[in-house]
Amino acid sequence: MQEFTGYEYIKIDIANQYGMDKELFETRINWVDENMDQLESLMDEADEPILYIKAVMALRDAQNVIPTGHIMGLDACSSGLQIMGALIGCEVTARNTGLVDPNARADIYSTTTDVMNNILKDMGLSVEPTRKEVKLAQMTFFYGSQAKPKEIFGEETPELEGFYKAQYAVAPGACELMDYMLATWKRDALTHEWVLPDGFHTRVKVMYDVDLKVEVDELGGTTFTHRFQENIITNDYAAKQDFPVKDGVANAANIVHSIDGMIVREMGRRCNYEEAKLRKALTQLNDHLNSGFVPAEDYPNNFTNFISMVHVEDIDTAIATLTFNDLWRLRTLIEQCLEYRSFPMICVHDEFKCSPNHMNQLRKHYIEIFAELADSNLMEDILNQIHGSNETLQKHTPNLSEKIRQSNYMLS
Repeated sequence: MQEFTGYEYIKIDIANQYGMDKELFETRINWVDENMDQLESLMDEADEPILYIKAVMALRDAQNVIPTGHIMGLDACSSGLQIMGALIGCEVTARNTGLVDPNARADIYSTTTDVMNNILKDMGLSVEPTRKEVKLAQMTFFYGSQAKPKEIFGEETPELEGFYKAQYAVAPGACELMDYMLATWKRDALTHEWVLPDGFHTRVKVMYDVDLKVEVDELGGTTFTHRFQENIITNDYAAKQDFPVKDGVANAANIVHSIDGMIVREMGRRCNYEEAKLRKALTQLNDHLNSGFVPAEDYPNNFTNFISMVHVEDIDTAIATLTFNDLWRLRTLIEQCLEYRSFPMICVHDEFKCSPNHMNQLRKHYIEIFAELADSNLMEDILNQIHGSNETLQKHTPNLSEKIRQSNYMLS
């Protein structure tokens, strides 16, 4: 991973707020250097003028050796697709979302727009959908929505066909994984539930709109319809309707969002940790791992193969339930955290904020978490939890984590 000084990160922040967040880091820094004497006068041209001038003020303070207290944020490049690409080991999805290829700043919406327009051109069409149109359709498509793509490109049109073909070209693994997640919908369930590696229980109720006709005697029999949501089994809801009821699509979004939430929690545990607690856990782990104790064969298995730093909160239970291999990995994670001081971090969905002085370490933690996700069986485990099965999810690439650890622009 390419590293920068805190001073350089302020320059990156300035360029980002100006509207250059899709350029290479070097290009952003060079732009600030070239405009150093006129940065203030460019405020009205910036995409985010208030945040832009805030970063410029921080730069001026830094130049005068004045502590700034400035925090900056870097956005994930399509976090949902990043998660899907990592979990199924799809290098194409990974490359188009910045998970791999350290020398390119990925923009999957622009890439998809170009691919789609080429597809339409090959079909003999002169129409060229814009990036904005493609982005609006694509953001919902990978969560199972067909409504938004049809709203933008029409139903049964060449444009819609070209849009779908483009998705399978730029993110084939994510398309495959989306189908797996959509297939988890159970028509006889009131809820869909799964547990994440950090112990977070996800429980999503099956909700449908129900119309109730209300007649008011005091108003001469006037009637109105009250619509409300009811937690109801899909099959039962379908039996009450005069029209076919399709399976829900919410699981695709909910599964990815639940993992997204776990990433945020894990980032907090690794960046803003309690040093005394980590050192105590490390001492206990070392004592146990060096004791020569051989665990019983019936030790519980970690089916996800993902180790969360949440185990530090109850290290005694972790030692009693995790395998030796998992405990070794937990120890490595603790040691990696302790190599750098604890620091505050703020998350706004998939934007991660901290002091520019700590941004190198924040990016390292984010990259490492995704490499661990790529090596994990987390998606396989979640699908099996919902299905109540024991199936295997075949990954496209078994060693994607090696390339993820060399990335630069996962956060940009």
